[in-house]
Amino acid sequence: MPFDSAEDDPKSAFKWQVYVTGHSLGGALATLLALELSSTQMAKSGLISVTMYNFGSPRVGNKRFAEVYNQKVKDSWRVVNHRDIIPTVPRLMGYCHVAQPVYLAAGDLREALENMEFMGDGYQVDVIGESTPDVLVSEFMKGEKQLIEKVLQTEISLLRSIRDGTALMQHMEDFYYVTLSESVRSNYKRANSSQLDEGGYSSA
Repeated sequence: MPFDSAEDDPKSAFKWQVYVTGHSLGGALATLLALELSSTQMAKSGLISVTMYNFGSPRVGNKRFAEVYNQKVKDSWRVVNHRDIIPTVPRLMGYCHVAQPVYLAAGDLREALENMEFMGDGYQVDVIGESTPDVLVSEFMKGEKQLIEKVLQTEISLLRSIRDGTALMQHMEDFYYVTLSESVRSNYKRANSSQLDEGGYSSA
């Protein structure tokens, strides 16, 4: 929808705020579309502004692709359930995630944070991170025994999550909705409790 008019900017009839979103493969396509739109002459001239939200998206391109994307699509958000298996693929051939990750860790925040050091894709994350093949492979080649053990444990956990179905369950759209709803509800209760304390009431 237009957020500005010719009265404010006589050079253009309208300025548009375009929102692109998708889940899973749709999230990957949303990433490609956001880059395409942000590369148009309309975007360069300021006629459109692009915001991208996706959910459970796999990696889309290599490191160079991610760098170009991050430069052109400034308002970009990837929402990921931290045990969702789909955002961890492709795991080879230099695939790399684009910015900016927002990780959901319903009930498993401690476990997620323990894996954060080699699950970050190089971004400053809002909650937790996820696996980066380039980092794992380069460190693996250094022959660091401790890291190798962590990599093996991660792969074992991944295989277990595939076997018991939790990895795919956390990828479903319904699960993203439930996790987001729980996060909002939890933050609301926390904010409400803080307001009661500031007002001189007990939160108990």
